[in-house]
Amino acid sequence: MLVVNYAGLNYADGSDIVWGPANFIYYSQPQSQVPVTVPIAAARMEADTTRNILEGAQLDLTYIVVNNIQYNFENLLVISMPAENSCIHVVDAQWAELSITDPALIALSAPKSRIENVLVDEKLHTPPAIVFGEEPLHGWCYYYQKAQLARQKTDWNAISKIAGEVTRLNLHPNDQVEWMPFLQAAAMSGEVKQVKQISTRINVEKLYKQQACQNLRAMDGLTPETQDAVSELFCGGAAN
Repeated sequence: MLVVNYAGLNYADGSDIVWGPANFIYYSQPQSQVPVTVPIAAARMEADTTRNILEGAQLDLTYIVVNNIQYNFENLLVISMPAENSCIHVVDAQWAELSITDPALIALSAPKSRIENVLVDEKLHTPPAIVFGEEPLHGWCYYYQKAQLARQKTDWNAISKIAGEVTRLNLHPNDQVEWMPFLQAAAMSGEVKQVKQISTRINVEKLYKQQACQNLRAMDGLTPETQDAVSELFCGGAAN
């Protein structure tokens, strides 16, 4: 089930603007029965949603008579577009990466987001252009989201290569938390100079600095030099 925040869009107690496109891409086969089964559900932005997330509720509802939707709040994938100039953030509960502009519902849901619902080895489902338009140009968000996917695979070398491409193209995010996977890859590679460079961007916000400290200290395999740099740059100089 999806919990999705779209910046600047209030979809009230409805959720078809989320589950509709998702099901069109991944379950596009026509159905003849009524009510129609909706395989991918999305949380409705209503008063009970917060409680349902906390309780891990499971509900089976018929929505607007014609759609049958099963809501499983124990099997969430949390996605956020924190601001209109931000990228799409697919939340991995293992790695803290909340934006300062994320709403409270996303912050509450983040620890429950199951990134394994993103099936990295499956065939790609390309959204049909006739509905979704042509693929946009490959700017910062394209490379950031590739880096997020590589992090899910724990492919730090791939992220380092993406970082090189980002540098070559002189691309930068509008939301500095989007440097996080590149910071983690630099730390894993023992690139202390690169870690220090990225710290000047991450540390513009206290929340991002705290999340960097948390993420980097949770990573196995950092060199002693890198660990010292992490403590100094992100963790207030505290000992491990």
